[in-house]
Amino acid sequence: MSAALPLSPVMQYTGLHHHLKNGQSDMRSHSLLLVPGVALAAVMTLAGCSNGHGGPDSPTPTAKSTPSAVALESNRCVDDHLTVTDVRAAKKAMAAGCATISFLTDDADVEIGPVDVLNIEGSDNTVHGSTMKAVHAMGTGNEVTYVGDAPNTDELGDGNSAEAAKE
Repeated sequence: MSAALPLSPVMQYTGLHHHLKNGQSDMRSHSLLLVPGVALAAVMTLAGCSNGHGGPDSPTPTAKSTPSAVALESNRCVDDHLTVTDVRAAKKAMAAGCATISFLTDDADVEIGPVDVLNIEGSDNTVHGSTMKAVHAMGTGNEVTYVGDAPNTDELGDGNSAEAAKE
């Protein structure tokens, strides 16, 4: 004959002690314990994501917390890729050219050197380029001029244009 198991407060509260017989439980007791356990785990997980009122010692988020990977390599040609987020800061790098130049700007009017791939992810940009092999433009109102052979413009979104420069 086995000794009776002590009942936990949860089991006493939910009436699960009726399911215990001779130190064994049936599947219903396990299923009923699973729901409160999962709920408790979810609450504990979400508590770490809370933006509650932590008091005066809580850190305050700032706009300049951690720079993104794009920001770390922006505005200069690194590993044959130039990401332009600030036209003034990238002026020299744009003029020298780069294998791939990606504009993440709006309302820019710039001149770039030779490029294999020109990506524009903004609107209302005017890019005066030299030679280029492909132009990809998302957004609208982007105008690209090039010198030499026409680039591939298969990924030139609606409202954007790529034309040969007038000599």
